[in-house]
Amino acid sequence: MRSSGYGKAKVSEISGGVKITYTFKKAGITIPVTYKLEDDYLEARVETADIEEQDTSQKTGKLTTSISIMSNFGAASSEDEGYFVIPDGSGALIRFNNGKTTAKSYTGYVYGSDLTAVALKEPAVTEQVYLPMYGIVNGDNAMMVVCTEGDSNAKLTASVSGQSNSSYNVCGFDFTIRDSDSYYISGDNSMALTVFEDGPIKTDTIALRYYPLDTADTPDYTDVATAYRNYLTEECGVESTVDSADPALSLDLYGGVEKEKSVLGIPVNLKTSLTSYDQAQEILKDLNANGVSDISVQYHNWTNAGITGKVDVKAKGARCLGGNGDWNDLQSYAASNGITIYPTVDNRTFVSGSGYYTFTDTTVRISGSYARIYDYDLAYGTQSQTQDPLSLLSPAAFRDVYSDLVKNYGKKDLHAVSLGSMMSSLYGDYGKKAISRDSAQTILEESYQSLRDASISLMADTANAYALPYVDEITDVPLQSSGFDVFDEDIPFYQLVMHGPFVGMDNYNYAFNVDPNYRQYLLKVLKDTAWKTPLILVFSLFVAVILNQKFKGRTFSRAVFFLPVIIATGPVYNIINGNLQSTGNSDASQFSTMFSTDLLGDLMQFLGIYGISDGMQATIETVSDNIFGIVWNSGIQILIFLAALQNIPVSAKEAAQMEGATAWEYFWKITLPYVSPREQIVWMEAGCLISILPILIMYVFLQKYFTEGIERSGLVG
Repeated sequence: MRSSGYGKAKVSEISGGVKITYTFKKAGITIPVTYKLEDDYLEARVETADIEEQDTSQKTGKLTTSISIMSNFGAASSEDEGYFVIPDGSGALIRFNNGKTTAKSYTGYVYGSDLTAVALKEPAVTEQVYLPMYGIVNGDNAMMVVCTEGDSNAKLTASVSGQSNSSYNVCGFDFTIRDSDSYYISGDNSMALTVFEDGPIKTDTIALRYYPLDTADTPDYTDVATAYRNYLTEECGVESTVDSADPALSLDLYGGVEKEKSVLGIPVNLKTSLTSYDQAQEILKDLNANGVSDISVQYHNWTNAGITGKVDVKAKGARCLGGNGDWNDLQSYAASNGITIYPTVDNRTFVSGSGYYTFTDTTVRISGSYARIYDYDLAYGTQSQTQDPLSLLSPAAFRDVYSDLVKNYGKKDLHAVSLGSMMSSLYGDYGKKAISRDSAQTILEESYQSLRDASISLMADTANAYALPYVDEITDVPLQSSGFDVFDEDIPFYQLVMHGPFVGMDNYNYAFNVDPNYRQYLLKVLKDTAWKTPLILVFSLFVAVILNQKFKGRTFSRAVFFLPVIIATGPVYNIINGNLQSTGNSDASQFSTMFSTDLLGDLMQFLGIYGISDGMQATIETVSDNIFGIVWNSGIQILIFLAALQNIPVSAKEAAQMEGATAWEYFWKITLPYVSPREQIVWMEAGCLISILPILIMYVFLQKYFTEGIERSGLVG
């Protein structure tokens, strides 16, 4: 607006910073923003009560629907090198100037889009933004940006140079001040009207912090993750709950379901057991007997209300699973063996019952209709007409639900609960109860605190940032991002942030998270495996067919091919590969040079072969340079194929001879089908090296019995 001549800015000094008042005269809107420079961050803040809207009438007025603050701060030019750290799902990187100008710019709703706006057609399956922050890494500089207030209505946007008619790479937050919904007239799905929230702005404050990062080395996204983890522990009260460096086994058990059965010819939905309390105890006993001691169990659908989809607060074991007696036995066994059972009570959707009813406790959309959660048709993606929708529980009921939960869990002496999706879902109620997302977040935080005050441990199926101070364990953390086209790569950012405070990740793989060369090494190994394994497979089968023939010195020849398995990891292998530092033997250099001579190049020159393409020459050289390695790694595979060949019935060979089959036909129609079941083993075994000397001795002297044993225990063709 200001660039178009519609706005003016007035700057005034305040303690520790400045206040800029933006006036948009034509719209009749004034927005004051304060900027303060603190010890280690810059803060931008908007108190929505200070926003002035001159005319808010429905006919002529103009309402503030969204605000963007400092969205270009930290923008990168078309010459800069770096990336944005996007906390979408597990995390993703958007590299500057990545050339993806035809892709859509990124937009991600913090804590997910509002669930009340139920789509007529099944939306795309995407991850959500669980953490209200982002990072910028630009060369030797880095910055972390955190939305400290107003995060429930924040939307993260990012675009690269060439998108949105800009040569800059930009990332920032937009804030939805008044949300919207679509209203369809007379059931015509093609005629949609957009309706907005009315009334005053319901978000009290919007605040952003910009933290420059001071790192010893060149910064990367791990430094951003560390900075945000420190922010959570120092500013948000998140504490470590890790008692051991060894992670616990997280186990999900499903109690019961409703199943349609015929009673006197009438179809009736009856509660049916999937995992009874006795069966759950037997599962835990088996795990304990096999050395698994640290176990965290989520027990889903363990009550009658949970099985039938009603609001679950009574903490009363389902009779179809064994009743309260068996439930108490299960709890006693778990407590005496250090096992934590988290009964799951996911009360996001419900059907009428247990004191909560769809016509009074269902949240209302902005459009004025009830929020019903539908299953979608698999073929067409439309709302299912064969299954009844579930109602979305109003945030106005959350306090009563969790108050009843605390009371009933106290009576049953239960000290742990899993709230399921209620720690990663956020939505408002836009009917007469008028609960915004911001208010719903406050209600949820108060409810979590009431559970903690009652000494009830909480488990979450992934958690939004506001739930982290109350969580003891987190499961099902996102393993990938949404995979938008503008993304360049996924990163385990959520896991890096959670490293330490929660799930016992002290053994988390350094190479995967930190080492910048890990992915290059991994890709090289995968590439080598992709072309070496087929060559080893073909070579091993070829040699096995030859060694299966009768000739003098056959036993010695077989032992020679198996010899590399014995010395594969020893000093001989180091010498052959020219790695003399580990041997300490300078005289070995003369021996190792015989394996590094450019025999292929000399041979091609001798034969007068010139003028081949660089790509073809590189391929030939790569294969020839690795011939020794292929032969070296084929010992076990030859042995497996040899056992398969010796298992071919004599009658099959005689039948082929009587039919006049050639050697070529015999190979394709007899030999190959008989050895095919062994190929799967060879694919898994390719490249595996075993350095046990007694095996070679046993194989040389007891070869006959050794191969017979493999034949009898091997796969049947």
